[in-house]
Amino acid sequence: MSGSNEIATMALSVGKTPREGPIALARGLTAGFGGAPISAIAMLPRVWSMSKDVNMASLKSLRYSVVASFVMIGVSARFAVAADPAQVAAQILDQTKPNAEREALIAARTVPADKLIIALVDGMNPGTKEEYVRIPWIWRVAIAAGKRNELEELAKVMDVSVPEPTGGLDDWRAVVIGGGIINGITQAGDWPDQRITAAIEENKGLASRYRRALELASTMADDSKIARGTRYDAIRMLGVEPWGRRGEQILKYLRKGTNSELQMGAVSALGDIREPVKEVSVALIAALPDLNATNRALALAAMVRTEARANHLLDAVGDGRVKVDSLGAKTIETLKTHSAKTVRDRMADLIKDR
Repeated sequence: MSGSNEIATMALSVGKTPREGPIALARGLTAGFGGAPISAIAMLPRVWSMSKDVNMASLKSLRYSVVASFVMIGVSARFAVAADPAQVAAQILDQTKPNAEREALIAARTVPADKLIIALVDGMNPGTKEEYVRIPWIWRVAIAAGKRNELEELAKVMDVSVPEPTGGLDDWRAVVIGGGIINGITQAGDWPDQRITAAIEENKGLASRYRRALELASTMADDSKIARGTRYDAIRMLGVEPWGRRGEQILKYLRKGTNSELQMGAVSALGDIREPVKEVSVALIAALPDLNATNRALALAAMVRTEARANHLLDAVGDGRVKVDSLGAKTIETLKTHSAKTVRDRMADLIKDR
């Protein structure tokens, strides 16, 4: 047990009242952060749960104490010496720990994402069951980095995840690139092709490896021996390439009867292709009747992402290909409040008699 973990555990146990526990923990964590803060941070869910065991008279005071504890933890983590990647990875992969504690270790960011991914795959043989035991945790690190959408971090994560010039696209690598970085950038409201290019373009070797990885992803996407979830990741990778290069391959996964996870990859990949707007929009609109609720929502979200796409969707509503009621409340509200005035005005006209 690490020194800070001992301090945290003692703090939790010595508090004579519920209110004293969080305060003692905050003091203990502040004192112990210099060595190994990771285990202590992972105890945050336990700290917060303590706040439930109080009467209403002391609730307000307790909540302030818990919040103060969190603030102190954050400040201490900000200035602490970086934790050992191997130690953090071992704790994240420790299946005896609750998921909430393991996720807190990732959220704490005491180890850079690229170094943490290296540690998480250390000693793992690709293609084994162990790879899929670790993949969910590798993915959590990668998608968090994608959502942060910081160019320097993106470049570092890509550098450790993109295969070497003669290496294969291991499943975990496809998960990091497609399901993590690309997916995360999209969720951050940006365009993956542009952000990844900006992140790696000065590193010619990495850029070359990345282009090769996209070729490998094309093969992986069609390989029925690969797990569907990983094929989804590979399909996501195709969405950073031009329509003329990958459009036909992506479209076949939109067809009626296709596995919903593969359809999700196709919908998301098409949503990431910026041009040509008309072809992408027509494909997504045509697929709407054949998508389940989740994938339909993703397709509609992709259609309101830009003014041009939103206008194509409104064209479809206007000519009856898409019913207004089928858009759902979220899409209707997005169209009504769209940043583009033309879209707002057209939507207002379409629903004025409703």
